[in-house]
Amino acid sequence: MPSRCLSMLFVVLFIRCVQSNIVLLTQAFRKKFVIPDFRSFTSHIDELYEKAKKLSGGQVADYIPQLAKFSPDLWAVSLCTVDGQRHTVGDTKVPFCLQSCVKPLKYAVAVNDHGTEYVHSFIGKEPSGLRFNKLFLNEDDKPHNSMVNAGAIVCTSLIQQAASNAEKFDYVMNFLKKMAGNEYVGFSNATFQSERESGDRNFAIGYYLKEKKCFPEGTDMTSVLDLYFQ
Repeated sequence: MPSRCLSMLFVVLFIRCVQSNIVLLTQAFRKKFVIPDFRSFTSHIDELYEKAKKLSGGQVADYIPQLAKFSPDLWAVSLCTVDGQRHTVGDTKVPFCLQSCVKPLKYAVAVNDHGTEYVHSFIGKEPSGLRFNKLFLNEDDKPHNSMVNAGAIVCTSLIQQAASNAEKFDYVMNFLKKMAGNEYVGFSNATFQSERESGDRNFAIGYYLKEKKCFPEGTDMTSVLDLYFQ
């Protein structure tokens, strides 16, 4: 292949590689990141990580039997700035259960599908001032917000309402993978089964929500709880 054609090929490949990240690259060259001195910042994060690593108080979550099996020595910090700078330290390659960290992500799925007005016709926006798993609704008989269990269960019922649970599960998993930049997002069936077997409080919340007609019409509450536990 003539050298001119080879050079053109490299130019085309270079453009293809950078065009989707052109804003990030431009900020890098102009030193206009949200955190300009990222190396100094991450050095401070690493210091905090090492200090926290020496703390041995507390205990792993044991209210779900499967979670009680995890090692208390696992410890990691991972961060990503709004403009794409990333840093990780510690046991970041060990998969962990998202648990309630999935609540804001699930809320994002529901809002993406329906918009905030529809979602908040079922769920409030204010803190309850009570524990996350209380059987308690606001003065409009709605869950206080989507970050407490009652609100997260109702939020689950809004996702792909006409689909089967299998289709809903695939839909949510694919959505989460996209939000994670197509990096690994897994599922632990053992943890799901453990959640369901020890989920009396959430079943109580589910029946309370059903009694108060908090779900969309025609909702199968037990199927919603299955998806919620997953």
